[in-house]
Amino acid sequence: MLKKKKARIAVQALPFVFALHNIEEALFMGKPELGPQMPMIVSSQQFIIAVSLFTVLGFMLVFGRRFYPSPQSYRYAVTAFSGMLFLNSFLPHILSALFLNAYTPGLLTASLLVLPLTTYILWEIKQSHWFSGKQMTAAILLGGVCGFVLVFLFLGIGSLFTCST
Repeated sequence: MLKKKKARIAVQALPFVFALHNIEEALFMGKPELGPQMPMIVSSQQFIIAVSLFTVLGFMLVFGRRFYPSPQSYRYAVTAFSGMLFLNSFLPHILSALFLNAYTPGLLTASLLVLPLTTYILWEIKQSHWFSGKQMTAAILLGGVCGFVLVFLFLGIGSLFTCST
């Protein structure tokens, strides 16, 4: 994996930080007392199921290393996952908070934990010369696109297990 021990530890910490971020989102999603928020289009239960699935996937991506067909495929997965979380820090969390001029669920962990950690991981990946600049950019963008698609997939799965009243 990465040569520096700190970088390897950072990658292993990533799903735990992601879990904390998802907990913050789940706890504060739909709380009107926090001020203006993004429109709530899903139930709290549906959202909790979706972020739980995302969290499990994050742990599987990082700690399922022995199930990857090659070290390079693991590297792509880690880069894409880190890239997805890096991009997610900005859109929706930081940008929506700036646009709404208020706290939005997930803002604290996105800006204080996820963004610095993913920036460090992506920097170390760049320094490791695993990929060309184009390959790394492609992996990060692919992670962002996959994350966007998975949001709808996981919310759809969550809707299968929620009660409609």
